[in-house]
Amino acid sequence: MKLVNGFVDSLVKEIELFTDGRMMNVDSIYLGGGTPSILDFQQLQKLFKCLHSNLKITSDCEITAECNPEDITSAYNILSGYKEIGINRISIGIQSFIDDELAFLSRQHKSVHAIESVKTVSELYKNFSIDIIYDLPGQSLESIQKNIEKIAELNVPHVSAYTLITEKGTLLHKHLTDKGYSKDVSSNDKLYSFFNERIRNLGYEHYEISNYSKKGFESRHNLKYWTFSEYIGFGPSAHSFFNGKRWNNFAGIRKYTESLESGNLPQENVEVLSPVKMEEDYFICTLRSKGVDKIQFLNIFNKNFDESYCEIINRLVTLKLGKNNEKVFELTENGYALADEITLEFIKSIKN
Repeated sequence: MKLVNGFVDSLVKEIELFTDGRMMNVDSIYLGGGTPSILDFQQLQKLFKCLHSNLKITSDCEITAECNPEDITSAYNILSGYKEIGINRISIGIQSFIDDELAFLSRQHKSVHAIESVKTVSELYKNFSIDIIYDLPGQSLESIQKNIEKIAELNVPHVSAYTLITEKGTLLHKHLTDKGYSKDVSSNDKLYSFFNERIRNLGYEHYEISNYSKKGFESRHNLKYWTFSEYIGFGPSAHSFFNGKRWNNFAGIRKYTESLESGNLPQENVEVLSPVKMEEDYFICTLRSKGVDKIQFLNIFNKNFDESYCEIINRLVTLKLGKNNEKVFELTENGYALADEITLEFIKSIKN
């Protein structure tokens, strides 16, 4: 408890140090990238008091908290406390509704907890999301279909669906390497197409490569990234994009805390984006989701998008990989499947 209290104190100190009296407008707050459900009610109250004291939080602000299923199964008191504090959206790390898959992913919860956590949240929150992981070793289309059927049965308003990514140095990566597992790109494409088609048939909008929502339930937090909007991250390892700069915070809690205690922001890898780098990042972000907003593009880069990239645009439209109108250029569903290659094509064509 003492360690967590110290962490909250450091978080408050960072927010105060960064804002420095500037009352910036905020319409999205996301508690995650870790396990915020370990914070008790008093710790959350202290954090939100700091946020309200140092930021102008809009009346319709989307405030999301990530939760593990095992932490909130039948936990009405915890979720009610979240609502009282101001949290109005819950993101649940389900990953799968199938026990064998959860065991493979070393998750602490079982399918029964996953189901009950969604039911509990849905009784108190209209707006919530779940994470699903697919493309597991040996995964069948039948198991993906079972997960999709459970999503439909539970009437989940927002789904973030990711393929399995393992980091070197983790136990899961070592386990898969020892077993001789390697990524099968063709299998990945097949599973992606299957998941994408089935969930869209249920009425979900595919508004970003990995995100699907019922009408009116797009994640404002997600769209900050993919519409090239600014965002500020607080806490160890947090990333930010603000005033033409990108940076990340120190990952280690000790270095993070010591920096704040000395009166310095815990930032490293601060990069002032050049015009070319800014445009590269713009394509990396926007082509994953809503596409290129031509007025926004003109305002940022002082050039006409259609004139600058007419050859690529025309080719993608002819191949039915892109859609182009007066206001927006965006990828089609077939284009989404090739988003990395298409993005690289735009990046290679950037002119100083």
